[in-house]
Amino acid sequence: MSKPPVTPVPPPTPAPPKKSNAALWIILAVVGLVGLVLACLCIVPVLLLPAVHQTREVVRTNVAQDHAREIAQALYKYEEANNRFPPAVIPGKNGAPDQSWRTAILPYMDRVDQDIRSGYDRSVAWDRGANLPLSERNVDGFVSPRATHQGLGYTHFVAVVGTDTVIAANGRGNQDQSIEDGLSNTIVAIEYMDSEIPWSKPEDVSPEKAFQIIKSNKSSQGTVVIFADGHIQKIPHTISDKTLRAMFTKSGGEITF
Repeated sequence: MSKPPVTPVPPPTPAPPKKSNAALWIILAVVGLVGLVLACLCIVPVLLLPAVHQTREVVRTNVAQDHAREIAQALYKYEEANNRFPPAVIPGKNGAPDQSWRTAILPYMDRVDQDIRSGYDRSVAWDRGANLPLSERNVDGFVSPRATHQGLGYTHFVAVVGTDTVIAANGRGNQDQSIEDGLSNTIVAIEYMDSEIPWSKPEDVSPEKAFQIIKSNKSSQGTVVIFADGHIQKIPHTISDKTLRAMFTKSGGEITF
């Protein structure tokens, strides 16, 4: 009996080569890098915002201080020429409150448009005739760039006016000899960032209102104030109530330091 033929066994089929994961890892790395960059682009500006805001606040406060310094210099030029500070209100011929102390020092201010300087008529009321449109224009020296309302002719610096303040409510005005508490200890005017008072209008704030303005201003730069000796200072809202109230009076006998 013959043997059946032997069927040859085919050689084993080689396994297919494994696919490389290198391309996948490259894609994942690129996607991750792009995501990281986008996240940084979103997060970094947010982190920088407080610093940018703080820088702007410092710059604006410096400008406000420069303008306050100009007011202080104009007040002293007026005092030298008249031997007294201007009163808060200068009455007209009929006794009505025609002018402000700000219009009185206008000739001594530097940041004033020439047509305002030459066109403003102190012989008539601040809101009469040609004076009215001029009162609606800015006098840069009375403007604080930190103020809420800009470009409307408002003053952002107001005098503290009361019965015992440097800027008297009315009359001829106080002489510096009457400031018994010391020129360097007594506030004349303050920055009022929410002011809607036209610069030429005879309107200011009481000591109590000034107190509220300073205490409510939570800015890290404080409130810019003008002292009777001409120096400028930033008063923080954290100042003690007693000290702040004492700074408003010219002859209260309080100790402010």
